[in-house]
Amino acid sequence: MADRRTEQYDAYLAYAHGPDGVIAAVVARGLEIFAKAWYQARILRVFRDTTALAVTPSLWSALEQALLSSRYLIVLLSPAGAASAWVNREIEFFLQNRTAAQILLVVTDGDLIWDGQAGDFDLEHSSAVPPALRGAFTSEP
Repeated sequence: MADRRTEQYDAYLAYAHGPDGVIAAVVARGLEIFAKAWYQARILRVFRDTTALAVTPSLWSALEQALLSSRYLIVLLSPAGAASAWVNREIEFFLQNRTAAQILLVVTDGDLIWDGQAGDFDLEHSSAVPPALRGAFTSEP
């Protein structure tokens, strides 16, 4: 687990590029300017692959480094995100190195239903849950 001194980013945004690309840009910008004075550059540093990723011969290695250096993972949830192999891979990697308590969920489309009896998402009625989030939380996020 990284400690706060080694974290380069406050948050890493995981999202489906097509459907959630515009929303990801708005969320990232909103977080970067949230509660800052006019003379400050930014309060939070947010990793979004389309703006923070350098040219590299190994895309996944670069994403791993960004995930390892991020305090939180913000997942934009939608049916497209639930079906995205990249979003799922990012969540899996983050959970291997952090806890579910450091994952923040934002529903952009579809449904996210919690089943209190099962202590997990109701997969029959949820359309926005990536496979890697199944069983990740012990209580409703």
